[in-house]
Parts: sequence; C-alpha cells; structure tokens
Amino acid sequence: MCARYATSGPLSRSLLAPDSGAPIINHHLAQPLGFSLHHGGRIAAWACRAAPAGAASAAAAAAPPPQVLNYRGTSPFAVPRHSIVGAPAFSLRRALSSGTAPLGAPAGGGGTGHDGSGGSSGSSNPGVFGADADDATSAFGGSGGPGHGRLFSRSRIVRRGDGGGGAADWQVDVGGYTCKGFIAGGGKDENQDRTILVEPFAKPGQLLLGVLDGHGTFGHLVSSFLASHLPNVIYQRLSAPPLPGDDDGGGGADPPPGGGGGGRLAVRPAERGVWAPLSAAFSDADRLLCGSGVDVLESGSTAVVCHLDLWRGRLVTAWAGDSRAVLATRRGGGGGWRVVALSDDHKPERPDEKVRILLNGGRVEQMTDSFGRRGGPYRVWFRHLPYPGLAMSRAFGDLPCRRLGVQPEPEVTVVDFGPDWGTAPKRRGGGGGGGDDELLLVIASDGVWEYMDNEDAVAILAREPDATRAAAALVAAAAERWRGVDPGYIDDITAVVARLRRGSAAR
Repeated sequence: MCARYATSGPLSRSLLAPDSGAPIINHHLAQPLGFSLHHGGRIAAWACRAAPAGAASAAAAAAPPPQVLNYRGTSPFAVPRHSIVGAPAFSLRRALSSGTAPLGAPAGGGGTGHDGSGGSSGSSNPGVFGADADDATSAFGGSGGPGHGRLFSRSRIVRRGDGGGGAADWQVDVGGYTCKGFIAGGGKDENQDRTILVEPFAKPGQLLLGVLDGHGTFGHLVSSFLASHLPNVIYQRLSAPPLPGDDDGGGGADPPPGGGGGGRLAVRPAERGVWAPLSAAFSDADRLLCGSGVDVLESGSTAVVCHLDLWRGRLVTAWAGDSRAVLATRRGGGGGWRVVALSDDHKPERPDEKVRILLNGGRVEQMTDSFGRRGGPYRVWFRHLPYPGLAMSRAFGDLPCRRLGVQPEPEVTVVDFGPDWGTAPKRRGGGGGGGDDELLLVIASDGVWEYMDNEDAVAILAREPDATRAAAALVAAAAERWRGVDPGYIDDITAVVARLRRGSAAR
C-alpha cells in the first residue's frame, strides 16, 4: 500500500549523521526525516530491496551491510526489543540477499501445491500455505515478476470420523489472487499484500485464513514477517491452557445448532475467552516484529484473520486495520445470498476510533492542498504537526503512531452456525431447504473495498464456479473500478475466497 503516509506543510532540512549517511531525528519536528524526505522521498535504505538474481553476490561484495535503524537515547520513538522464546527466527539479511525467493513465502511444518497436496494434520507447528515456488515471483511481486497472479488453489472433501461419506461431509474450496498496484510515473516496486492459509490448523476440520496489507517504505517486509509468524503465535495462544475466567477459548461446549438448515446467521462480539488469546497473539506478533530488525518507524501492516472450525460450527474473525472479512450464506436449492460483515474497518473517522485518537493527543483530518482545500481519506496526525498522516486507526508497526493511540489491538467477532449446519432435512413447500447449504467467505485488502461494497463483492463471487476464479474475478473488478476513478493510481489488491458446501453437494 503506497498512500498510507502523507506529509503536508513546510519541512526543515534532512539531517544526516556526520560521515555515516544514517538518518537522525529532527527533534523540533519529532520526525525521522531520513525516511521519507531524504533523496526525494526515499531513504538511503537501498539495502532493504532484494537485488536481482545474479547480481546479489556482486552487490553484496561491493556494498556495506544493511543498516538496521534503531533509535535510542532521547528519541521519542525508542522502544525496547522483545522476543518470544521458541518463536521462529526471521532473518532480515537472509530475506534481502535472496533475489528470487518470495518475501513471506510459506513457513512452518507443511506446504501445498496446486494439486492440493501437502500439509500434516498432527504437526505442532502448523503449515502456513502461501504462494507456490513456481508462482512466487508473480504472486508476491518479487524481482522480475509482474506482481499479480494466483496465490494458491485448494479444494478437497473434509470428512468426519472414519472417512465414510455422508451428509456431515464438507466440501472446502479455497483460492487466492493478488494484483500489484500501479503509480503513474513509477515508484511502485513491491506488492505489499500477503496472505495466510493454514489447513488443517491445530486439528482436522479447522482452517486459518488471512490477509495482510503492508504500507510505508518497508511495508512488504512487515507483512511478510507477519505472514510467517502470526499463524504460529495464534496457534501457541489457542493451544495454551485458558486463564481463570477464560472458559470459552479454543475448547468449551459446542454452540447451539443455530437452525442447522441455513437460518440467518448473527455476528456478535467475542466473549473474553475467545478474544483474549487472539489479542495476546496480535500483541506477541507485534513485539516480535519490533525486535526483528524490520524498520517499523514509518511502515506497518493491517491484518485480518479468520479461524474456521467446521466440526464445532464456529467462525472467529480478528482484525486490526482496514482489511475486511465478509460472510455470505445461501440455502440449498439456489436461493439468494445473505451477506454479513464480519469486521468493521478501523478508520480514523469511525466515532469510537476518533475519540481514542483525540484523547491521546492526535487529530483526525483530511490532507490540505496548497489552496487550503481538504480531500482524500481521513488521517491520523499529531495535534500540532503535519505528521504522520496514517490513513487507519489500528495497525502493526508504525511506532510514532503509538503515542496517538494507534495500536495492533484487534477486534474479534464470532459467528456460530452450529455443528449441524446444512444437514437438516428439506422443508416442504419448495423455496429450498437444508442439506445443500453453502457458506461463502471473502477476506480482502482495502484495495477491494475502496470502491466496492460487500453486496457487490458477493455478487461477483457468486457468478464463478470455484474459489480461485472467484478471487481472480473480484480482483479484476476492483482494479477496473480503481482505473475508472483515477487511472494514475491503483492500490495493491488481494482477495482470499473460501466456498464451503455441506450435504449432497459435498459428496
């Protein structure tokens, strides 16, 4: 994402430490000038871009090692470096030295190909599925790639018990597609969106899906780090014994059946037992990120993850930022889709978010042009400074914004569709009954939602026969709407779609 930070008004000179070329902080502006102002909007962080294949070794021999910027002392943005024992390591140097390996590639105990193979169900470290090796360059915008393409495609039958077929079987079809953004005149080098697919997650019948949307100079490194680590910390937190009073976390009794035949599903805020582990996992991932060496002074990422437990009949969504998850349901017999929003975008102008920012000494305003006219999205600013101009109210990273109330604290919602969803007998009188009910889940970055509402997105997805084609159609439609509004700028666009069907259609 390119337009997340904005700087308006006059700025003083860019200061460099003597004989080092390293940026220092201008304390009069309380702004790390070396980031977005030096060298016409780019810092001398050339080391934070992957060299083309074949030139990596020559560049490594000729250039000094990359500098990891870590402000200490009197810097108002100094933060302690944290770590979690047992968490997987992330090597910034290794990520930078690879010319073709995808940033945010699959990590963990398993992987999957386009044929749907791979991934162990009993692994203590869940497999994180992203782009395949042959699609890595095009999917993630690596060196030499166009920055768009299929991320993954997986379709299979999830059976209960001994594997015998029956009405309890689920047909799970998951697909992802991404498109790198565009800026007229250049300047958009990386696709900063990343995705998460873990299946099975923790145990058979569970999936973890997610989208991360990076922003800022090093947003692609932030989202890549989170794509590799967030599933692991979520797994660790959900697997830990619940604290006293947190009785409804990963375990607990099954929810009420909820009609079992495609009744209207209700989204509700998560109770403490569901919210607490996910909140702790987001906090753990953020601490890991701040201590990883990835520069997060003017870079960050949103995150939205959905944990789906098919056998329990529960869908839990946690998000921070303006990436969004939407659920649609349809009764058997080909009826219309019912659309339910699983998340509510964390925008600075949202009333409850705005109050928090104002109480922390910030202000929420649009940008002002040279004629004094305001326009564009609402942004977060210091009260008396034209900085930082972040266009969301919650995010990972973005350390200066912590003083303004911008945190990675997630909101969490729950949908209980019940373990008997889609297995009720057909009703009399037509109109479709139970037995062939469908769930359609879409998780996408704000590149999809900027000029498209939830109902439009579901209508586009419903026309396609499978999840992968649906995700590609949604991304293409979103890109066309961007071009219709402003041909000179298109945001990164990424969508993950899951179609789940139960009953005779799954056999």
